[in-house]
Amino acid sequence: MGKASEKAAYYLVRVYPDGSAKWAIRDEAGMQSWLEYNRENRWGNALFVDGKLASPKDNGQLTPEEIAIIETAITDELERGLHDLSKPERIGPQVEYFGGMRDTWMGYRPEPNRAAFDIHDRVPSPIS
Repeated sequence: MGKASEKAAYYLVRVYPDGSAKWAIRDEAGMQSWLEYNRENRWGNALFVDGKLASPKDNGQLTPEEIAIIETAITDELERGLHDLSKPERIGPQVEYFGGMRDTWMGYRPEPNRAAFDIHDRVPSPIS
């Protein structure tokens, strides 16, 4: 029997330093797996769960001001019902082959892109 307070699904967003982002909708176990994977393999990116920074150590390379902008934007999207959290993404038997390597994507599809966050005006350094 599950916990009464457990949510059906969580909206997860990984934000790159330039403001581009990927998203996923997962159940509790899927969220924990997503956080663990991203903390271990995608360091430098900020991680958000339901519009809040996942933890203070998950800020990536973003400033507190940039994090506040993103939290406000995601929270607004969730309040307006723009993301269906009625059920998590299903775990499927997806298997892909890259050369001689087999990758199951942890049973989930690859995360799709979402609209980037306009958090700052970063200009590439000129090549000298």
